[in-house]
Amino acid sequence: AAAAKDLPGVELAVRDHPFSRLAEHPRFARLGGRVHVATGSLAENLAWADVVLFTYSTVGEEAALQGKTAWQWRPLSYDASAIAETGATCRFASVAGLRAALAAFRPDPLAPAEKERVIERLFFKLDGGAAARAAQALVELARKSVR
Repeated sequence: AAAAKDLPGVELAVRDHPFSRLAEHPRFARLGGRVHVATGSLAENLAWADVVLFTYSTVGEEAALQGKTAWQWRPLSYDASAIAETGATCRFASVAGLRAALAAFRPDPLAPAEKERVIERLFFKLDGGAAARAAQALVELARKSVR
């Protein structure tokens, strides 16, 4: 909210995690309506958003898979975000940095080749053979453990 304060055209929504309801946090009320709570499905929320800001969530990957811009607010502790490892996301650790990026932002979805590169970095090949590869790896592990 501090990064977006008084930026024209910037609307903020927070999507509650099932186990962490930010909207119920006492400090959320202090935002005075500058941030609303997204109530639709994930698909609806992603369709509405131009930028998805995440810390550690698969929503960042979901956004990238749909060609949306996904930015990471860096956590203070362990960072286990898979998409951050692909190099396909901007990462922020300061309000000033995020504010500058918001002010300069222009929607520019990932090009198909870039989207495919990100997906393959996250999930390996896009050939539909993931289940067969996983099954084969399990068979090989089972054979090694029997020996």
